[in-house]
Amino acid sequence: MSEKSSFAKVLPVLFGFFVMGFCDVVGIATSYVKQDFGLSETVAGFIPSMVFIWFLLISVPSAMWMNRVGRKAMVQLSNIVTFVGMLIPFVHYSFASCMAGFVLLGVGNTMLQVSLNPLLTNVVSGARLTSMLTAGQVIKAVSSFCGPFIAAFAVSVFGEWRYLFPIFAAVTLLSMIWLMFTDVKRETVSSGTSDNGRIRRGSHPSCHGAAYGPHRQSDRFRNCHRRMHGISDILLFLAEKGIAIHDIIK
Repeated sequence: MSEKSSFAKVLPVLFGFFVMGFCDVVGIATSYVKQDFGLSETVAGFIPSMVFIWFLLISVPSAMWMNRVGRKAMVQLSNIVTFVGMLIPFVHYSFASCMAGFVLLGVGNTMLQVSLNPLLTNVVSGARLTSMLTAGQVIKAVSSFCGPFIAAFAVSVFGEWRYLFPIFAAVTLLSMIWLMFTDVKRETVSSGTSDNGRIRRGSHPSCHGAAYGPHRQSDRFRNCHRRMHGISDILLFLAEKGIAIHDIIK
């Protein structure tokens, strides 16, 4: 258990939460992109959706794919996608390249959010899991908070705000290399699923529902019976006191 909770394995996973906070860079970049390309308010307001729409579209497919390739591999793949997305607007700065970079940033961040929290359970014991998840969210908040300062640093030192993209790319590359050299054992497949993620025969939820259905129905009947007894006791009590139902309604 001490090996699983070792600090050397926890740190690179927690550092991934810092990369997770990079998705908030779209809020900083929107104003700059609008100014550089003369966009209207409508088009500029559409830019953040290029990042966050992917949380709705690919969260479930990413989770299904993670069950096949493993949590660590999924985190590494998300780092690669994020790294490429951060380089595209810097190598060729145009409106189309910015949109492509934001799309890849949203895809990579979605994959990271799906896989990083489960990966943390591979290196942290159950007793410390809650505190480590909280620490991860704090690190993500710090990353989001640092975004405007990184943009201000890029403008003051390099003269252009888009130099924040290679800074974020370098941090993502550091996270990927650090996790690559960290020995994280792959999670075991649960007994209810096969190696390719499909539910085994006999473990389908409908089978369990059919097995426990009569017990659930009997429990519901007993609960309903108790409620009816309670209502009847109240009515008898009111009748003994000479209080009619219509008097209560009035």
